[in-house]
Amino acid sequence: MSDIQEHSEGRLSLGEELRSRREALGMAVEDLARAAHVSAESVVALEEGDYHHFPAKVYAQGAVRCIAHIFGNRDSEMLAGLLNREWPDAKTRVSPASSGEIRRPFAGLFLTPRKTGIFAVSLFSFFILGFWGLRLFIFTAPPLLIVESPVSHSRITSPTAVVAGTTEKESHLTVNGREIRIDERGAFREDIELPIGTNRLEFVTESRFGKTSRDVRHILVE
Repeated sequence: MSDIQEHSEGRLSLGEELRSRREALGMAVEDLARAAHVSAESVVALEEGDYHHFPAKVYAQGAVRCIAHIFGNRDSEMLAGLLNREWPDAKTRVSPASSGEIRRPFAGLFLTPRKTGIFAVSLFSFFILGFWGLRLFIFTAPPLLIVESPVSHSRITSPTAVVAGTTEKESHLTVNGREIRIDERGAFREDIELPIGTNRLEFVTESRFGKTSRDVRHILVE
């Protein structure tokens, strides 16, 4: 009579066989796992018949072979036969379609109170950081200064030159120390008298936070 036939008559499962043989050797689960080079979780799963622990049958077969080697190679075929007999029922799965479950696409995308709260906090934090980032930029950035006239290294025959351009409306603008008026849009335009010869015009605009921008133009009056 074969070992598998003896098992059928004795009604011992694979898990019961493994536990009985392990205890007969006086080994704890951890001892057997260490000796067989398998995880303790795999030993427990086999002894309890929890075959769902293994992603595929081949993993369970490998664990059984390693354990059978500790018990004696003569047991390998018998234990493998028990696994083959018990495996189909243990690995039966009920698919969502057969169970009547309806899978709804995008079901996980609906907002829950928790998701709404997280989104609101994140949005609020984004605006706070953006606000203070903008304030920091305003405090540290130099003011805008665009000089449209005169063109640098240009020549004029009149002793009067037109200085014009754009800066920030709340800035203080000077040309060679002379204050230039800025309108409500930040634009400026004014005539200044220049002596004959080469003139250096230094535009300096200072923001209300003390930051400055400069531009220098050279103009020849003939």
